[in-house]
Order: sequence, then C-alpha cells, then structure tokens
Amino acid sequence: MTDRVRLRVKGRFPERFVERALSRGVRFARIERLGPRELRLTASSPDAKAICALAAELGLELTEEGREGWRAAADALRRRVTLLPGLALCVALVALFAGRVWIVDITALDAPLPPEAEATLAVRLSEMGVRPGVSRSSLDAALISARLLSEFESLSFAGVRLRGARLTVEYKTEDAAPPLYRADEAGSLYAARDAVVLSVTPLAGKALVKPGDVVRAGQRLISGEERTGAEATRAVRALGEVMGRVWFSGRSEAPLTETARERTGRVRYASALMLPGARFPLTEAEDFASQDVETDSLPVGGLFLPIRIERRALYETAERERDVDRDALARALARQALSAARAGLPEGAVERACWTETTEAEGWLTVEAYVEAAMNIAVLNEPSPRGTAD
Repeated sequence: MTDRVRLRVKGRFPERFVERALSRGVRFARIERLGPRELRLTASSPDAKAICALAAELGLELTEEGREGWRAAADALRRRVTLLPGLALCVALVALFAGRVWIVDITALDAPLPPEAEATLAVRLSEMGVRPGVSRSSLDAALISARLLSEFESLSFAGVRLRGARLTVEYKTEDAAPPLYRADEAGSLYAARDAVVLSVTPLAGKALVKPGDVVRAGQRLISGEERTGAEATRAVRALGEVMGRVWFSGRSEAPLTETARERTGRVRYASALMLPGARFPLTEAEDFASQDVETDSLPVGGLFLPIRIERRALYETAERERDVDRDALARALARQALSAARAGLPEGAVERACWTETTEAEGWLTVEAYVEAAMNIAVLNEPSPRGTAD
C-alpha cells in the first residue's frame, strides 16, 4: 500500500517553490497545475513534512487535501483504538443473537381457538422449550408439530416455521363433521322466499319445480318421497339444492330543502380591557336575537404586564330555507338504499345485478334500490313421523 499525501500550494511563483524543494532533496510523486498561482503536489509522508516546512518558511498558503496508504491507515487505527475491539464485539453479538429465537408467534390459519385453549397451547410450547432466547439448533420443527397434534385433538394441522429470529407456530382447527343424513326422517324442501328457479338438483326425493318456474315462499320444491315400485312410494328426507333468482330492496329518502343559518350583514362590535381577575368594558354592543360571535384578543401590556384588549364582533344571523344540491343528494341516497338492500343478502347469496329508482314528491326525494342475487332457496321442513310422508 503506497504512502501518499496530497497538498495544495498557493502563492507567487509556484515553480520556484518546486525548484527549491527539489534542491533540498524532496521527491514528488505527482505535480498538477491548478492555476497560475496554484499547484497540487503528491509526495510521501516524510517529503510532505519537508514541503510543509518550506511553505511556512516562504510564507505560502498550503492545504492538506488527503492521505492514503499504509501510514494513513495506521494513523486512523491509532486514532480509533477501540474500533477493532468494537467490531469483534459486534460480530460476537450478531453471531450470538442470530443463532437464537427471540420472537414466538402463534397464528391460526382458519377459525382461531378459544382464548383459553390458545393460552394452553402457548404454555405447552413453553414447556417444550419453545420460548424467546432458545437456540435455533435445539428446535426440532417436526417433533414439535407431532407433539401438538397428538396432545390437542381439536387441531387438524400444526406447523413450525423458522425465519430469522422469529418462530411461527401455525395451526388449523379440526373441521366439524358434516350433518348425518337419515333417510328415514321424512321431510320435504320448501322455498324460503319468492324466487324464479334457476336450477334444481334433487339428491333425495322428487323435484316438483323446474328452471324458469316462479315460486312463492313456503311452496314445496322437492317432495320427501321416492318411488319404490309401479305405484308404491316411500317417505324419505328430501335432499338437494334449488338455486333461484331473488330480489332484495332498500329505501332512502330526504327533503329537497334544508334550513340554513346565514349572516344578514348586520354587525356590532364590543371591546373590553382584560386584567388578571377583572374585566372593564370599553365599548358596549347589544346582542342580536340570533348571532355568531367572533372574539379577538390583543396583548398590550407586554411580557411582564398581562393586560389585553378583547374585541367581540357580533354578526346577526337568520334561518332560511334553501334548496339542496339535488344530484349530490340523489347519489348519497342511492348509496344508502343500496347498502340497506345488500344488508338483507343472506350468507351464500351472490349478487348478480343492482339498480335504483328515484322519485320526487311533495318536496321529498326518494330512492328505491334493488339487488338481484342467486341463492339456494330450499329449506327443510320439520321432519315427519317415521315412515309417513308430510
């Protein structure tokens, strides 16, 4: 690593300065002319000392621009004697902390466990050694997962994921068993609401409607009986799906005028001198029956004398009826009506279309919103006695 010092010399006749330095045995690595009276000189550290001494002797302006090489590095290390120990300590701490787990998370992939059960899961993990500060090398993700699944019957999946200093335990609760179908519990499927039938899928029983039929709420859709012979039938529990087009509505209305409070243009002023604990009126003003008041305060006593002038402006106001923005009101009412209509959609219903109808009568604006949806409208009635049809 070459030892180099860059110096900038400024003064009259810089060439003579270089000649004088060469005559004293100074060796330059590089000489650059920056201007008529300015040079940049590059030399070794011992030669740089001689150049500095000569510049001071001749009264020239000299500036050190930088150093490089092994001498500069050695000087930097001497100035920072704690750098190497600090770096060593930093590396040791990084190695220590990187090899351990400092954050433990428990995450549900579907429906979470009850708080008590999740707290029990956290306690069991701690007993297995899964806690902040544990060494990463001491953790066996497969073993932890197997133990959780064997000890918690409500879990269908348990996984352990390590990422940096964070360990995440992910779990999934066991799916509930589907309802048991009992064919001998006879019953039919009925329409839950008025609809136009889109499709009929009978899995057990006899379909009584077809796509395109208009059905009313309470109408039987799939009968709870099956043919067992030429003229014989038996009662079963109807099973299947009937998809229908259904409609939900919402309504919102508001007046086309509103009462606005406006200033009439009349104004009165009052002022008072305010002292600590006292108020002295300067000018009086009678209040309006309906008014807005604006108050300004003007300090007049400075920092050490808390005196101020309070000025009150009294603006007369009056209530007037004014027309509202009809388009803005219609848009707001449409949003409210559609929100009310969509609130009626049951779980599983899929919206297919929506529209609104706006009417105006007697100073009121009314918006009716309609949402068309597709949903399974078939619901089971109460089971009939064993062996009989309903």
